[in-house]
Formats: sequence, structure tokens, C-alpha cells
Amino acid sequence: MKNEQNAKHHEGYVVRYSKKRGSRGLRALFTLLLVLAIGVAAAAVALYGVPENFSIDGMLKAIGVGVEKEPEALVKTELLLAADGEACNHLYVSVPEKAPTCTDIGWDAYEFCHYCKITKNYVEHEALGHDLEDVAALEETCTEDGHESYVQCTRCDYNTKEVIPATHLIVKVSAKAPTCTEVGYDPHEYCSRCDYTTRVDIDAFGHAMKDVAAKDATCEEIGWDAYQVCSRCSLKEDYVEHEALGHDMKDVAAKDATCEEIGWNAHEACDRCDHKVGYEEREALGHAIKNVDLQLPTCENAGFGAYEYCER
Repeated sequence: MKNEQNAKHHEGYVVRYSKKRGSRGLRALFTLLLVLAIGVAAAAVALYGVPENFSIDGMLKAIGVGVEKEPEALVKTELLLAADGEACNHLYVSVPEKAPTCTDIGWDAYEFCHYCKITKNYVEHEALGHDLEDVAALEETCTEDGHESYVQCTRCDYNTKEVIPATHLIVKVSAKAPTCTEVGYDPHEYCSRCDYTTRVDIDAFGHAMKDVAAKDATCEEIGWDAYQVCSRCSLKEDYVEHEALGHDMKDVAAKDATCEEIGWNAHEACDRCDHKVGYEEREALGHAIKNVDLQLPTCENAGFGAYEYCER
């Protein structure tokens, strides 16, 4: 059972010297030749050192024996032949050590028989399992990805990282018309944490100045000197304002109404405008008509026609 378990690590290695397995005598002869070749190689190494690019495969090929990767079917055939009860002249093939990983087993360097698959010095090492460490969360930025907190293995590339894509924090802005002194812009958007923006400025108009004539101050309204003002905004240049003068009040005596003219009581009136204080107007009286009949002349008095007159 142990040999069958170990075979899964080396079942692809097959030493081939013919299309079919030979007799026991041929196998013995082959083993003798292999031992002689190994002895010669060992002597050469002792005298001259290990040549460059030296390998067991190269040595076996030099004496007409190849070590190749073979299909699983051929391996199974070799195993069945090795299980026929005959004694086995072992032909050992070396398997290099393999370190265990987080998910795969490993083993020390060992040998196995090409024919019967028996192993020598086979020691298996269990998979190590992941050596996990915590990684703190990293907030994404406008240009660099971030991630939530996760774990990763210190020996391999295993991790539970989930990337949060980089993205802008977009703020939308409505259009703003330019003024005489400030730029405007069309609708656009910008990022609240970096300098990304789609804003395109519209230049300020500048002032459109026009002339304004001087105006004298009155009792109740201000006046000003001649100046210039912008037709689009409230900017004024060379503007000098004069305060309202206030009323110049004078006493006015009462006047009786007549037949055709109004009258008034005693009051105060401004000498510069029509402002009055305490003023009460009296309507014109109208005429008090008296009719006179025709009077014929006499020896002593002239006569006259009919007429009328005002008694006032």
C-alpha cells in the first residue's frame, strides 16, 4: 500500500531499454552494465569534478538507456509486470526533494525502483496551510483603488482582498451668467476631494458706461454733479451727491376769497416750492348778480338799457 501511495509522485519516470521487457538474464546483464557505468562516472567525478550539464538522464542515454515521461497506461503496465511474483533486480531512479507549500505536500529527496516502484528514504511533509495576516482597510482615492480589511498569506499569493475602484466624488453645479466683473460658467461638475472639474469659464463682460447729466437738489430730493454709470450694474464713476435742501418756510397772511379768486387762511409756505403748512383754501364766491330794467330818457335824465351787475 505504501508503495502504491508513493507511486503517485514518481509514476511518470520510466527507464526504457527495449520495447518489451526482457528475460531475467537480460535484466541482470543490463543491471551489471549500469553498475559499471556508475562506477566509471564516479571515478571521473573523483578525478575531474562534476562536468557541466551533468545529469542522470544524460548518463543513462550515453549507454543507450533513456529516462522519459511516459503515459499513465505504460506505468500501470510496468506495475502489473512487477507484481507477477518474480524477484526484482531494482533499478533505482532519484527523485529530488520538494518543499511543501501552503496547499501541496512536499517530500525529502528519495529513490524508487523503476520496475516495482518500491521507494527508499521517502519522507512526506504535510502541506503547510496558509500563514494569514490581517491587512487594514484602505480608502480609495480619485486615482487609486482601495479595499476593505482582508487577510493574506505571507508565503503565497492567497488573499481575500476585494478592490474598491477609484472614483471621483462628483458635485453637480448649475450654470451662472457672467457679470461686469465676475466670470460665469455653463452647467458642469467637479470632484469634492481633488481638482477634477469640467468647468469652462465665460469671461466677465466689463462695464458699459454712459453719461448722466447733473441735477440740482430740491427741497425734498437729492441732486448730483454730472457722472457716468454702468448700464448693466450699479457702478458709478465721478459721482458726487448733493443733499436735499429742505424747505425754506415763510409766513403767508390770510386772503379773503373774491367773486372770481380763491382765498386762504394764514399759513406757512416754502419759498422754493409749493409745500404749505396749515393751509386751508376758500373757494371763490362767485358774482352776486343784480338785474336792472330798461330806463327811458326824460327831459332831465338820460336813459339806459336793461343790464345786470354784481352787488359785491
